[in-house]
Amino acid sequence: MPTSLKSRAAQQLYNAGFSLFQECRYEQALIELRRAEDAFRKLDVREPPFNHVPPNGVTGLANTLALSGRCHQRLGRTEKAIACFEAGFINAKFERSKPFQVFVANLREDLLACYTQEMDKLDEQTKLDITNRDTRVDTIYRFPFSLIRE
Repeated sequence: MPTSLKSRAAQQLYNAGFSLFQECRYEQALIELRRAEDAFRKLDVREPPFNHVPPNGVTGLANTLALSGRCHQRLGRTEKAIACFEAGFINAKFERSKPFQVFVANLREDLLACYTQEMDKLDEQTKLDITNRDTRVDTIYRFPFSLIRE
């Protein structure tokens, strides 16, 4: 199948997930969005992701991950929502600067709400332990905003 057809198929899967999201059918939306994510990842492996950019100027993979995060957030799965939101930033170097800045600004409130919910789950002693521990250099790649509990 030509790349243009694969790109359209991936976009159609995203559109189906978006429609289900708008209907508040989050579980069904996640199924379509997972399929869209797989399709966009396969496209991105073959050629740079900015060759298949939806109208908002952000890659299909970033849009798909952000919408998946919103589905998880609506379902009360904040850890999964955070993982999706953060994964949406993984290809930031391929994004066009201005549209991606708008995209991040739109996600910021949802991501902050998830972080707040995760922090609220921690007891006071754990919060104190996190803020009072010595800093250390971590050479393991992690998303920049992940909450790491030890």
